[in-house]
Amino acid sequence: SAYILGIGEAYSEGKAADKARTEIAKSFSLSLSAKTKTSARESSDGSGSSQDVSDEVRTSTAKVLDGVEIAQYWKDEKGTHYALAVLNRDRSLKILKDKLDEFDREFKDTSENLAKAEGKFSRLKHALMLVQTAKSRKKTNADYRILNPEGKSLPAPAASNEALGTARKAISALAIQVEAAGPESEAVATRLIDGLSDYGLKATEKNSKPADILIEAKTGGEMLPPENLMYFWAKGSISVKMSYGATGDVFTRFEDSGQQASGDPEQALAETLKALAAKSAGRIYQIVTTSELSDE
Repeated sequence: SAYILGIGEAYSEGKAADKARTEIAKSFSLSLSAKTKTSARESSDGSGSSQDVSDEVRTSTAKVLDGVEIAQYWKDEKGTHYALAVLNRDRSLKILKDKLDEFDREFKDTSENLAKAEGKFSRLKHALMLVQTAKSRKKTNADYRILNPEGKSLPAPAASNEALGTARKAISALAIQVEAAGPESEAVATRLIDGLSDYGLKATEKNSKPADILIEAKTGGEMLPPENLMYFWAKGSISVKMSYGATGDVFTRFEDSGQQASGDPEQALAETLKALAAKSAGRIYQIVTTSELSDE
């Protein structure tokens, strides 16, 4: 009831301690994502930059895991080292409670801003921020429930469901269409749409209906000389242009490039471009939530 425990075993005390800490970390929503070698260049008037609120969840969880202590080491007759990691529930619950309170304040402020906002783009920005804050609170609350000896989470404020309903209507009111050209264009368009959906945006492939925002992606790529016969590397690039559907005026352009390996040479380029499309979806979300888009 007082601690969460983790046991690790390895050939040294240090490695055993790392594994013990990892066992505790597995209980939480903290996730590690593989990174590809990427370089990016952005040219955008007023788009600025922002950190995805999900990073706040990772930071908060990491702060909790900073409280993990190694309470004991031991070694068996074969020379295998063991470590016992412990995490104090009360201390960690306070950290997460403070974070949940912060999310609730942000949610209230953003709800008020959404209620005052006029125009599709202005409302979209606040609506997306509201949805992301709710998702982040939910993840943090899951960690709180794990730490709580009673297995209970903290309920969201009473007006949350109504505010989220308003936010989802604001998001659905804005039509975003995606068009891709170049290698793996169909897969890239699908990954862009799926990625935007993960951020709460509603997007479809380009069609005959009017669009509020048109996203045009152009891809390119090449296979790199193989270093061995187990992994095949490909280098890819993506150029994204965002424009107003009503006027065709471009308000943002950015480019990304990267490389990735695959055991299948035919899949190397495809995986590289799909990874770039997923990353571009995050950039698009940042642009929509930080730029002053025109409602006129």
